[in-house]
Amino acid sequence: MSSTQTPHYSDARLPQALLAALPIMLGYLPVAIAFGAAGVAHQLSGAALVTMSALVLAGASQFVLMTTLASGGSWLWVVGLCALMDFRHLFYGAILRQKIPFERRWRFLSAFFLTDEVFATALTRSGYIHPSQRERWMLQMGVAAYLVWVLGTALGAVVGSQLSEAYPAAMQAMLFSLPALFLLLSYECANAGNLPSLLASALVTALCLIAGEQHLALPLGGFSGALVAFIRPSNAAAIDTQEQHHEL
Repeated sequence: MSSTQTPHYSDARLPQALLAALPIMLGYLPVAIAFGAAGVAHQLSGAALVTMSALVLAGASQFVLMTTLASGGSWLWVVGLCALMDFRHLFYGAILRQKIPFERRWRFLSAFFLTDEVFATALTRSGYIHPSQRERWMLQMGVAAYLVWVLGTALGAVVGSQLSEAYPAAMQAMLFSLPALFLLLSYECANAGNLPSLLASALVTALCLIAGEQHLALPLGGFSGALVAFIRPSNAAAIDTQEQHHEL
């Protein structure tokens, strides 16, 4: 087939975005329920938990924030730690700008809904969407995941105390669903172009865990992987080339 032939892009209507967001929503729901249930167990109100999910939208940071508030910890400490954990999103945006033409008026919303899982899905699947429709597709996907996260938090706050007392093992399993989802999405991202980033992230994360610094494993692991991708500009070009060959 001629390389000059126009690529065939998938439809960017709402059902297509919901289909792409479905694995994210299925992963978010049990973790959001677990977050709401854990918050109630820490004597936080359901309204405070739902507000936190609606305004923060950061799974790991929300668990840190929740436990710090429940234990009477310092606001300065939790704000600094959450900022360090979420610093990786700066690199996410820089990478996605090479693939998605963000409009100035929608950039804030695009950034707000940019989670780890939305980033991974947008990175791997946006090549199948027409460039002019990619931002709308990503926003629809992000909004769908966001609504499930907030509704799951509310559900967890309502049934949390009964669920955690009756099925403590199930609560622990639910907490692992988000890391499991991210591992799956990372596997989908694996190719020759970004393998160095994945290896760097895995290595730094493992070293942090071995050293007993679990609270640094996620931010430093994500930062190292994003840093490797950022200093290797050929990475994005390699991914785009592979997507174009696949589309043709």
